[in-house]
Amino acid sequence: MSRPDAPRPTLMLASRNVNKLRELRAALPGWDVELLEMPDEPAEDGATFLENARIKARHGRACAAPADWVAGEDSGIEVDAIGGRPGVESARWASDGVARLLAELDGVANRSARYVCELVVLAADGRELRGRGTMEGSVAAEPRGTEGFGYDPIVVPSGLDVTVAELGDAWKAMHSHRAHAAQALRAAVELPREQRLFALQPGDYLPAPKPPFERIEGNGVRYFVTPSWITVGKPRLEPEGVGSAIDAARSFARERERTKIEWSVGPDATPDDLAERLLEAGLVRADEPPFTRSAAALVLMSPPPSPPAGVVTRLVQTLDDYRSCDEVFSVGFEIRGADRAAWDATLEQRWASYQAEDHLLQFVACVDGEPIAAATALVARMGVFLGGAATLPEARGRGAFRALVHARWEEAVRRGTPFLAVEAGPQSRPVLERLGFQRVGEFEAFLDLL
Repeated sequence: MSRPDAPRPTLMLASRNVNKLRELRAALPGWDVELLEMPDEPAEDGATFLENARIKARHGRACAAPADWVAGEDSGIEVDAIGGRPGVESARWASDGVARLLAELDGVANRSARYVCELVVLAADGRELRGRGTMEGSVAAEPRGTEGFGYDPIVVPSGLDVTVAELGDAWKAMHSHRAHAAQALRAAVELPREQRLFALQPGDYLPAPKPPFERIEGNGVRYFVTPSWITVGKPRLEPEGVGSAIDAARSFARERERTKIEWSVGPDATPDDLAERLLEAGLVRADEPPFTRSAAALVLMSPPPSPPAGVVTRLVQTLDDYRSCDEVFSVGFEIRGADRAAWDATLEQRWASYQAEDHLLQFVACVDGEPIAAATALVARMGVFLGGAATLPEARGRGAFRALVHARWEEAVRRGTPFLAVEAGPQSRPVLERLGFQRVGEFEAFLDLL
């Protein structure tokens, strides 16, 4: 990800926690990361991880050498069944946090949880840089494993059946919440600004969509209208304006006869506590298909692995292929009922727009001539943004997803812009990272059901 002129700062961690130091060093190869000597530590009295990380960074800045970069880090675990606790109190919640958490969840069926890490870095020139990382998972019934620290013996990452403490430090260096935050920080420092912004805000670089889709700026946000719902993105709001922005989005949705509003909160969203304010206003974390509660912005700047033998991909150029993609998307994303009917009703309109647009592409993957997977792509002057991709359930594990990534990479190369960006949910994110994608930032999604 690094560019030739990217700085390689000495990063002083405003902490006395040697475990966090070890993990950040592993997650930031090539960087010099050291503990900052401080006469005392600040009170961690912020309401969010970000506030506490910023408090630590500012406290450390006063103790560091002028040329050093200073990092403040705050992290912890949020458990859904107990209202997101222990959260920012994770390190101070109990003398034995693991034992207390297991006791509070005794007999509780919902054990979903997530690790959260916020990194705030103050550069020598006064700039503030951020990296946020999360790791979704669940709480095990009993401690297992010996590596790691904190709650690692009882946290099972999504998609796995072993704890973080069983997976060990080598796994954490790539996949933990702290590693993800470090990767986002590295991107903020090393990735060219325009490419980073393209990954985080592709709408700034893509032509306006054609009906039945719309992209409208207003009320401090960007509305993206689909046949079934409205997404509110790029929120840059004043704290006192959040309530009116929510009301405006609801009015906007009702005018267009939509009953679902998705709020996408990324690393550049303001105010810093927008996620908490949305929850207080009655929105919920997005857990129902086709929405996911969290996504990561990822980029690829080198060729992915070759596609598997037997999987053939092609650019969609016929209505039959376009219909096949529609069917795959509907099944793969579990689009049903009224949403499916609304989607089907716009087929001819969407096909006409697709034929007229050079920047909007679809690809289909086939085995023995039968469509098994589909994917979209949006072309911009600096690269290709990967849209949705889906595989039929019975065809998963056959390499179609990898083949579709490779097809879109080849399209980017053909256009002279070998750069892919994508916003990936929890299912596709690990696969993309295995294919060489690197993390730039994270998004949280919240649903407002009217």
